[in-house]
Amino acid sequence: MSMSFSVRVVDEHGRPRRGIRVYADFGIWNGGLTEYTDDSGWATFEPSGDYVTAEIFVDGESQGDHGISDGETFSFTL
Repeated sequence: MSMSFSVRVVDEHGRPRRGIRVYADFGIWNGGLTEYTDDSGWATFEPSGDYVTAEIFVDGESQGDHGISDGETFSFTL
C-alpha cells in the first residue's frame, strides 16, 4: 500500500515559496525523505513505509512532529 502527504510553504503574505528544501524524518530506524517545493509551494512525499509520524523540517528548521496519513497536507509560513 502506498501513501503520500504534502507540505506547502508560503511567505508571510500567503504567496507560495518555490525551491524550498523540505525534509521528513521518520525516525532513527526509518530514515527520511527530501523534496523541494514546486511553483505552487508544494512538496509531495511518497514514503515506501506506512509511517504514522514524521518530524518535518522546512529550510533546515524543525516544524515539529506531525501525524501523517494518506492525503494529509501541512502548511508552513517561511
